[in-house]
Amino acid sequence: MSEDQDYSSLPLTERAVHKVWKVRLGAYEEMIQLFEKSSSENDECFQVFISNFEIFKKIVTDANVVAQETGLIALVKFLKYGNTDRIISKLRVSVIGPMCEKSLASSRAGTRQNAVDALMWFIELDTADPVIEQLIPYLSHKMPKLISGCTMALTEIIKNYGCKTCSPKPILPLIPKLFGHADKLVRQEATNLSIEIYKWMGQFFENCIFPDLKPVQQKDLTLIFEKIKDEKPQQIRFLRSQQREAEAEAAAAAAAASATTTGENNGNEGDVEMNDADKFINGKDDANMAIDAYDMIGPVDVLSKLPSNINDRINSTKWKDRKELLEEIQKDLNVMKMSPDGDYTDLLRMLAKCVLKDANIQCVQLAANSIEFTAKGLRNKFERYVQIVISSLLERMKEKKLSVVEALGNALDAAFNSSSFTAIVEEIAFAMKHKTPNVKIETCKFLTRCLKNTKFIPSSSEVELIMNNGIKLLADSQEPVRIAASEAIGTLMKLTGERELNTYMDKVEEHRRSKVNEFFEKAEVIGKPQQQSQQKMTARPRKPAIANGTTSRPAAASSSRPTANSDSNVFQASSRPSMLKKKLTAPKMQQPSLYPPSSTVPSKRGATSPLKRQDEHSTQAQISTRNINGSRQTNSLTGRSLASSTSSVLSQHQMPPAPRFENPLSAAEKSELEALRAEKQLWLKEKEQYRWTQSDVETTKQRLMQEINSLQMRNDALMEEHTKDNITIKSRNTQLNRLQSDLESARQRILHLEKEIEGLTNIKRESSINTFQSTRYTNYLSESKQLQQHSYSERAPFSPTQSRYLSSTTVSGARSPYAENANKNISSELSSGVKRLSIENKADKENAFALPQLDYKTGQTTIIDSDSSKNNSSSGFGTALGLDTDDESWRRASEVTSQLKARIEKMKARSRSNVSNFKP
Repeated sequence: MSEDQDYSSLPLTERAVHKVWKVRLGAYEEMIQLFEKSSSENDECFQVFISNFEIFKKIVTDANVVAQETGLIALVKFLKYGNTDRIISKLRVSVIGPMCEKSLASSRAGTRQNAVDALMWFIELDTADPVIEQLIPYLSHKMPKLISGCTMALTEIIKNYGCKTCSPKPILPLIPKLFGHADKLVRQEATNLSIEIYKWMGQFFENCIFPDLKPVQQKDLTLIFEKIKDEKPQQIRFLRSQQREAEAEAAAAAAAASATTTGENNGNEGDVEMNDADKFINGKDDANMAIDAYDMIGPVDVLSKLPSNINDRINSTKWKDRKELLEEIQKDLNVMKMSPDGDYTDLLRMLAKCVLKDANIQCVQLAANSIEFTAKGLRNKFERYVQIVISSLLERMKEKKLSVVEALGNALDAAFNSSSFTAIVEEIAFAMKHKTPNVKIETCKFLTRCLKNTKFIPSSSEVELIMNNGIKLLADSQEPVRIAASEAIGTLMKLTGERELNTYMDKVEEHRRSKVNEFFEKAEVIGKPQQQSQQKMTARPRKPAIANGTTSRPAAASSSRPTANSDSNVFQASSRPSMLKKKLTAPKMQQPSLYPPSSTVPSKRGATSPLKRQDEHSTQAQISTRNINGSRQTNSLTGRSLASSTSSVLSQHQMPPAPRFENPLSAAEKSELEALRAEKQLWLKEKEQYRWTQSDVETTKQRLMQEINSLQMRNDALMEEHTKDNITIKSRNTQLNRLQSDLESARQRILHLEKEIEGLTNIKRESSINTFQSTRYTNYLSESKQLQQHSYSERAPFSPTQSRYLSSTTVSGARSPYAENANKNISSELSSGVKRLSIENKADKENAFALPQLDYKTGQTTIIDSDSSKNNSSSGFGTALGLDTDDESWRRASEVTSQLKARIEKMKARSRSNVSNFKP
């Protein structure tokens, strides 16, 4: 750009987007001056840019860093002074994204701060959620400078507007990721953001992010949080909507303060309301600044995370299996917020059954913890399930282990905090009648905690239900029960007032009543006593009537202080339960503007039939018409004079005051009114009877439900046992069939083995017989040789002549008749010997099972026959082998053998002699 060229003639919108950066810089500076010097938000300087707001998108992304910083200041001034309500949403969508990318990541501190200021104004003009939603995506950007810049912007937003206005719900899941970033500057900004959120959320913030952090990071944050845990954060900047609301509250408080009378009570009330408005405007009201962390997180569907086989595992006979299941359930239920859409009936019934019936105290404790987590996660949605668990928790209070009792107490407290006192008072009254002292003690303690923390005063029926059982416990034989009951009754007296319990306490002995009064003095309750609340209700209607100027006598409003005090005293005296209250019953019915409606239902009930309602409306219309037409005798307390008020106060102890107006009711109307009153009393009695009947029915129903549950549990146990017995019988039958088949196969195997043994025995028998025969034959041959040698030795001493004679005779005998006869005799003897041998051989075969046995004393061998079991001597070859011990048989056998041998030798000799003689 040439230095002498002038661009001032161009329109401001064209110079703001010019290609020369100095021209743009000059345009931004001119915009700042115009916005600051504007007289109204509707000036022309704003209208130009409202119709063409896309220019600011180019301004915040200016390539020149100096011009960009000045352009951001111009955007801030435009948002501050201009009328941007109609384009704020479009301008926000168009500008915030590019501004974050180009400005929050800038190296210039001024640019970053101006960008943060612009974000602040976007929030102040509308709401914070859209701005935070546009910043969240940049926390996952690749550029560390942009991440740290967006984190710094979120820190400033939380610091100025607080978590009540800017919900940190979308930011919490991303904080652990910021702590895990590699860049040190990002981690430092994450620490600063955590500090600001912790100031508002407290311990809940640690529970949200600490599980995802490293131990070192947890330790560092814990040290930082310890230093700032006592700091109370305050909202510095407010939305335009909050500012308008505060202005309206301040104006209303100022109007109420200016309209108050000189009365002391009214003046004090006006001062209190003014102080409340000041607190709201200045941002110092802690109640408004308090946040509920429960609303900042999303619900978790815990039912989908539960194990699929939950029913089978909870009915397991092994306590370890049940314990593992309950630990898994407790881990799944330990969340801050549960989804209220699911049905938790089955789950809570299972947990209540475990609390009531499980014999293992560890399982009972885990089930109680799970009930506590469920009540805390559902909050007010838990009220419809409270009847399922409350009776089981109170019944199990009989346990003596402190850890179990503590877990049950925590579950009871969580159930009460998530429901109401009315929902559990009947179960408490039923448990106070229990026969176990520990149950009565812990029930009274739980009742005391409920009365201390309830914000609503119990009704008369609930008080009666508690007192009827509590007074009986005051006379219990055990002192801990009496002390617990005294504390519960004293706390109830602190909540309802002494007057409410006088009817019941008259029946109590003096020393027990003193103990109750002692606890009454020490008790601290949140709910306000009923008497004080009624006084406030009666005092409130007076202020609007005076402030709005609706009274018919201005002089009464501007009267002196004693007049106001006398009126208030008369009104308070008329509220006492005396004869005066009964006499003034009819006027109270005609003054709905001064007498507040009673909190009980029967007093609000009108006529029961249409005809009676029509008569009642007509009667009231007549009364109102007569009162309007009358002069001074009205029913309003402000319409009475000082003398009449004073005289009524002075004479209230002497006689009942006379009515201040003529009774317009006729005799028929009076009789009808009396009939309605009698009908009302009858209706109240019937209602009370129905209430007690309903209570008895509910108690009976609860007891029957418990019996049904116990019977169902017993039926389930019997069915389980029956199933186990059937399985056992089937397994036994299977084993029996298997054993029978094994027995049959064993029998077949035995038969087969017997056959094999028999065959082997036969083979062995045959082989032994053959071996024995071959052995006998061998022995026989050897014995024959021995005998032959012995016969030769006996015949040896022959002379040579005899020998020659024998030989010649033998040889020659072959041809002679003598020799032939000798041969015949020898052959006959041989044939007879062979026959005898064959007979003996057959006998040996028949006695094949005879076993030889050696006699060690005599050295002889005997054969034992298995049939006769006697020692018999062998025949045949046995005689020849020396197996017989009979001497006669042995001698006979030896003779035969020797003869045979001799004959054989003779025959051989003869044959040799014959041969020798035959030679030529």
